[in-house]
Amino acid sequence: MADPTVQEVVKGGNIYVVNVRKVFDTDDADFIVVDKSTLAGPLGSSVAPGKINILEIWWTVSGYNYVQLEFDRDTDNLVGSFSGQGYIDYQPYGGKIDQGSGGTGDLVLTTSGGQSGGSYNLLIKMRLKK
Repeated sequence: MADPTVQEVVKGGNIYVVNVRKVFDTDDADFIVVDKSTLAGPLGSSVAPGKINILEIWWTVSGYNYVQLEFDRDTDNLVGSFSGQGYIDYQPYGGKIDQGSGGTGDLVLTTSGGQSGGSYNLLIKMRLKK
């Protein structure tokens, strides 16, 4: 079972962009896309960010029922479920910010209904908050 590949595309100031991709071998459950505790806070602070604010997501999902992103909290805070191909811009609404409590606040990914030949690719642009 191979984990998804997470590549940092931009990491500077308070902007963080990752590309997450995988070709199906098994479905994923709560795979950590962004481990908040390993990041420097806003503008290079040595303290981990308090929250992750998602600004934009581009996705291509094929051969899966969906790919779901959530903030890991006592009650997980859903970012969205993605299938097909698309783009969403949360910036006009102030971003999709983690409003949960408890848990880690990490960004986690879960998939459902994956089948042979399936794949997904997500480009996620975030702002790190105090």
